[in-house]
Amino acid sequence: MQKTEDPKAKLVVILLAGLLFISFGIVTIIIQNSIKSRCTIPVDAVMINSTHNVGRKVAPMFEYTYLGDTYKSTDNIRPTRYPYSKGDKVRIYINPKNFNDIYVPGTKKNTVGVSFIIFGALFSALAYISYRQEIKKQLEWYITWNSDTLIKIIFLY
Repeated sequence: MQKTEDPKAKLVVILLAGLLFISFGIVTIIIQNSIKSRCTIPVDAVMINSTHNVGRKVAPMFEYTYLGDTYKSTDNIRPTRYPYSKGDKVRIYINPKNFNDIYVPGTKKNTVGVSFIIFGALFSALAYISYRQEIKKQLEWYITWNSDTLIKIIFLY
């Protein structure tokens, strides 16, 4: 017995994948913006280390003093390119509830989130276009079949 594939099932999977990518992009942007909104205390810091981890992402470490205590913290979001070098003095912002939670201006780009949203929109558009083409094929077949049948009925009877 031959296995038949349902084209609608494929379209639903593609559409769900697109919606999943869009959702992930929106969540990523919300998380990035929440870091900025919760880190409100400006402090001067020195970038003391810059290591590369998997995927060529930079994991910079900053040292700063707040209320007489010295802290070392890495940036929450790790961009591929970083605008600062080891030894640079940088104005960063810390979270008043957690002094190790930092925001470094100029490094938080929403490109990852926007990329996921665009990719998801393309998936969703592909599903929509494919669905419309499938409906059009079915409609053309239906119209052709009914026209031929009608002509046969008129001339045979």
